[in-house]
Amino acid sequence: MKIFLQDSDTSAVVEIDESAVLADSIALAEDEELWEEDADETLARGATAAQLARRGLHRGRHRVDVRVHYNGDERERRFAPGTTIERVHRWVVGHDGFNLNPADAGDLVLRETGSTDELDVGAHVGRLAGRDHKLDLDLVVADRFAG
Repeated sequence: MKIFLQDSDTSAVVEIDESAVLADSIALAEDEELWEEDADETLARGATAAQLARRGLHRGRHRVDVRVHYNGDERERRFAPGTTIERVHRWVVGHDGFNLNPADAGDLVLRETGSTDELDVGAHVGRLAGRDHKLDLDLVVADRFAG
């Protein structure tokens, strides 16, 4: 089966036999852990590809400290590195984040602080944060193009 594997430096699609132990198949280092996409906890070292609920994995050593800025305020939370930008967005606009009206929240996107590029909702925070395990984001109104 094909698995989308990310870490702090790279991303790749890898082919893994369903019965194979994931840690062995991807040569997971002793000090690394493996997270299924959007999962809060690490996978067991003996987990097989057949046991996955999703086809996205992240290998790494640390959780990521995410800080989101919006309208002069900020919210912080620590996420597993396999957490997607989509999940961060749901958190930050929801009641545990800025508690925004759903109609307003739908017009907002996440960008890395200082960037003008909207982030891909499927990107993992561990990939974006890199080796310092910190990620600063801005919650902004999405660019609209009039035609």
